[in-house]
Amino acid sequence: MIATIEKLETETVVSVNKTFHYKLKPTKNQEIIFGQWLGTCRYLYNVSLEYRKYLYAQKGVNISKFDLINEIPEVKKTEGFEWIKQVPANTLQAVIERLDNSYQRFFKLGAGFPKFAQKNKYKSFLLKNNSSGSEIKVSGNRFKLPKIGHVKFFNSRPVESKIKTATIRKEADGWYISVTFVGNVEALPLLDNNVGLDLGVKYFAVTSDGEYIDNPRHYNKYQDELRILQRSLDRKKKGGNNRNKASIKLDKIHQKIANTRKDFLNKVSTKLISENQSVVVEDLRIKNLTKKSKPKLSDDGKTYLKNNRKQKAGLSKSILDAGWGMFCNMLDYKSKWFGRWFVKVPAQYTSRDCSNCNFRTEEMPLTIREWQCPQCNSFHNRDENASKNILKKWLEDQN
Repeated sequence: MIATIEKLETETVVSVNKTFHYKLKPTKNQEIIFGQWLGTCRYLYNVSLEYRKYLYAQKGVNISKFDLINEIPEVKKTEGFEWIKQVPANTLQAVIERLDNSYQRFFKLGAGFPKFAQKNKYKSFLLKNNSSGSEIKVSGNRFKLPKIGHVKFFNSRPVESKIKTATIRKEADGWYISVTFVGNVEALPLLDNNVGLDLGVKYFAVTSDGEYIDNPRHYNKYQDELRILQRSLDRKKKGGNNRNKASIKLDKIHQKIANTRKDFLNKVSTKLISENQSVVVEDLRIKNLTKKSKPKLSDDGKTYLKNNRKQKAGLSKSILDAGWGMFCNMLDYKSKWFGRWFVKVPAQYTSRDCSNCNFRTEEMPLTIREWQCPQCNSFHNRDENASKNILKKWLEDQN
């Protein structure tokens, strides 16, 4: 679920955007339509990206998303491109907005430059709800979708109000729909307890209360199976049915890993938000932590020195497998939902400072997991000490 917060008249209730996910049961014809629409959206994305790159390279013009959206009706009229009309207009507009978001992330956040969409990676399209004949409705175990009609789905929980948007996504085991609507959430009662979290790899998290949360290492559990399936896929002839079957098997394992990771993070974040008034973490730069280490040249500048690139790659994989970024996003929106506080503090010196007397050691290599303060003789576990310092930083800022 993804939430944006709007306070209602009563202080104990908040209005949020909820997103529920369901598995669809489309007919064969509906699956064909989904596939055609997905292909159309991918084509429009790539053509729009190529057009933007061409205009900037040849004429120095940075065309806006509104200019591209205004050109869609003309593209529909072009001979040979009438098939684009099959896709709802607001879905085509959403493709342009998706491309523009990629540009914005590149310019504002330093993300990678937008790339052309590949068939095996571009897997979803958006439907927007409006009153001009493309309204999305739910009735029993069926969704009514514009230009498609009623599509059956596994109704695991009821949609609470009028649907705003719906995202159709192709997964390894079929088609899914994610519907967004406005729902109400009652805030939890105020608590006196606050907790600091030190996120890690050996343990997923260690709290300032002394709780050690084990790291499930989701990817490691399936690493051997993934390696076997990947080798099997590489041996198959490109474009053949056997390669397609092997690819589906591989995708299903990746989907299972993603689902188990998300389930674990949801449970841990919900527990922490329920038991604490505020949750404090380090402001980690995950992108920097997972960057590839560059090879180093020797003093003569002719040969490369051996370094710990393999070890760094393993650490980066473990960090990404833990899902710190997704976990912090969950803590953020759940804290807003339930009247809690989620806070990030600077990460400097949290491991090197004594949480008892504030003495700061000069160095603290990652290999040192336990240490004794030379000033007050307190004995510390590195991670638990860091979590206490993380909480202390925030509490000191409040005074």
